[in-house]
Amino acid sequence: MKAFAVVCLAVLATTACGGSTDDNAGSAGSAGNGGSGGSAGSGGSAGTGGVAGAAAKECIEGGGWCAYTDGTCGQSVDCFCQAQRPQVCDPVDHWVCGCDGQAYHGECEAQRAGVDINRTEWTCASGEYQRGRCGFLQCANEEVCQATYTDRPEPSSYDCVHVGQCYTCDCLTPKITDANCECVEPVGQEARIECHLQ
Repeated sequence: MKAFAVVCLAVLATTACGGSTDDNAGSAGSAGNGGSGGSAGSGGSAGTGGVAGAAAKECIEGGGWCAYTDGTCGQSVDCFCQAQRPQVCDPVDHWVCGCDGQAYHGECEAQRAGVDINRTEWTCASGEYQRGRCGFLQCANEEVCQATYTDRPEPSSYDCVHVGQCYTCDCLTPKITDANCECVEPVGQEARIECHLQ
């Protein structure tokens, strides 16, 4: 039984601290890289050695931040304490919404402030970052949303792709080089790139 518990904690640690921008939205120890068109979780580094079930207050007061594996700021799981906050973050254009209700320039900046991000929806107030929503991200000027689909009906990941002043499919389609991706213009919404990796 003890061995099973150790394995479960290891799996939880891997889930909290690794991976790409999926339903749990990317690496808990990395920041967004909005201009690359790839994963929204690259660059920056958070602390390692988290302890599942650690009290959020103790974690934050100790200089760490809480990574929540439910993606909803700990509504259904305990704080998974990351002992260190990133010291330096790569610059990004897109925004994320922190669990404290504040918007940050990328996941790394939120972690540097000691907070995780809400990875299910945008809950922060609108501001200069109101160019366009992209799942749990807000794209900035000269960026468009890229949604990636795998084996489920809803997107598995989101990214903000830098395209310059190019916001229609007439302009975007020639720029798309991946055969799995296409430009779509949903009714009443901005054009976006959709990639289907099934």
